[in-house]
Amino acid sequence: MIITSNRSAAEWPGVFGDPLLASAAVDRLRHHAHIIEIDGPSFRDPTAHKAAAA
Repeated sequence: MIITSNRSAAEWPGVFGDPLLASAAVDRLRHHAHIIEIDGPSFRDPTAHKAAAA
């Protein structure tokens, strides 16, 4: 199963509206998980393509 999010785990309490529920969800999702964080310009951002080509 692959789960993606544009929010960090620290932002999830605001998304769930309940810090306890968010903590439980993050705990269960991260248990034995491989977490890959990708940092950099978005491929959907047209200005990122121009900067990469230069």
